[in-house]
Amino acid sequence: MYAIQDRETKTYLSDFSFQLVDEGKNKWLYTTYIGLIGTRFYASKQNAEKVLNMLQGYNEQSGLHRKLQIVEVEPEQLITGDGVFIYS
Repeated sequence: MYAIQDRETKTYLSDFSFQLVDEGKNKWLYTTYIGLIGTRFYASKQNAEKVLNMLQGYNEQSGLHRKLQIVEVEPEQLITGDGVFIYS
């Protein structure tokens, strides 16, 4: 399985990790996950690349400039986990 990961924090993303909270002020909520809960897994690297491209667009719009990457993971090796939130 594959997942999209924030290189700096080593946390994982979902399809909804970038959410625009206030369009007028360009305020974003950036949510990542440290385990199974919330993390989106992809059966193929190609599927993960499609979502990564979408997330990269939101990443640029938000001004967060996070370094994102696709990693191969074994979900059964991950902890249950929790969310990590950043407002920009």
